[in-house]
Amino acid sequence: MTSTFLQDLIEFIFPRKCPICGGRLYKGEWICTTCLSRLPYTLYHRTRDNRLEQRLKSIAPIERATGYFFYSPQGELRPLLFQTKYYNHQPLARHLGKLMATHIKSDGDFFEGIDFLVPIPLANKRLRQRGYNQSQLLAEGIHEVTQIPISSDTLLRTVDNPSQTHLTNTERWENVKDIFAITPSTHERFEGKHIVLVDDVTTTGATLASCIQTLKKAVPTCRISVAVLAIADLE
Repeated sequence: MTSTFLQDLIEFIFPRKCPICGGRLYKGEWICTTCLSRLPYTLYHRTRDNRLEQRLKSIAPIERATGYFFYSPQGELRPLLFQTKYYNHQPLARHLGKLMATHIKSDGDFFEGIDFLVPIPLANKRLRQRGYNQSQLLAEGIHEVTQIPISSDTLLRTVDNPSQTHLTNTERWENVKDIFAITPSTHERFEGKHIVLVDDVTTTGATLASCIQTLKKAVPTCRISVAVLAIADLE
């Protein structure tokens, strides 16, 4: 009896459910086809100078930026983000990274010429509590599609700052000020390279800007782009 047969049998007896609608999932699915078609795609990877790129360029020196989905608190994307961020659904996070990379790669050049993927790090205390970094999992999914190396040991979060969720815009900026540092190998590794910062959700761009400023101060010759799974509050 093969492991594939056992897996098929388990899924038949205990069918997996779509994290959005609760409907049955079939082999190879992590989100049902109906819900997948209804998700709020931005298509920003097709457009230079899109709204996210404009926002980030106004606060940090970046090359390009893209986000895969729009996020709203009442939207269909919310259960996906909660499953990946708070409920240990690690395979779903990797799948979303693969989904994003596949779509972007199929009709855009965003990942061309990229040397490294750099997931936004968690503080050690939060990483121990959660057991995983959802941005790292997204980067792993992107890597599966693009084969771009992941550099997870160059950027560190040195301050276990409070969650950004319930903070005002001004408080968000203060909350992420000077919270990142780099490891000694970063200068040599990133000298003259083009990297992509990977994160799950961005709102004001404060966390990303803090990362970018830390990296550019240490390695002025590196070029930085940004890929996030979801964009909130772009009004």
